[in-house]
Amino acid sequence: MSYAVVILAAGLASRMGRPKQLLPVGGLAMVRRVAEAACRTTTGAVVVVTGAYGAQVARSVAGTCASCVRNERYEEGSYSSLRAGLEAIAKTLAVIGRAAAVAQLGPLRFAGYPAWLLWLFIHIMYLVEFENRLLVFVQWAYGYFTRNRGARLITALSVEGPAGKADGRPLPAAPSGAGIKQDRDGTISV
Repeated sequence: MSYAVVILAAGLASRMGRPKQLLPVGGLAMVRRVAEAACRTTTGAVVVVTGAYGAQVARSVAGTCASCVRNERYEEGSYSSLRAGLEAIAKTLAVIGRAAAVAQLGPLRFAGYPAWLLWLFIHIMYLVEFENRLLVFVQWAYGYFTRNRGARLITALSVEGPAGKADGRPLPAAPSGAGIKQDRDGTISV
């Protein structure tokens, strides 16, 4: 299975004084670095969506495997850029949020809940064993119906000493806020 990559570089993105996508990183524009990394990691299409600085972005990614698509409606926000990128790919399936996705499989287009169900089915079918499929489906269903994402953040690399025993250092204090708990191992559950 190959994955397509859509790089959104259409907006003004000028909070840093100039367009972020064109900021130099190691002597090359940031969008070029991202495109090169995408070309190395996928066998599918790499699409760069351009807009406000289309000519400069296109020049920056020239010579990579990425192709550019211009979003004429970039001022409407990143969703219009995502849509332009997805339309540039013949077979596409992308999750946007909870029970929301977009899919384009040849001439067929889906959006919203039906596309999300299609995404769910395809991803579960790519798991190797039946037990894995069933386990993942049950975990996803539980998370969906309870709205329990189970996000875990690692706040400390280790609280153990060199011999694998606790070194006696106190754990960092958990940040204050509703629904945030810190376990004894230093992880924070949201």
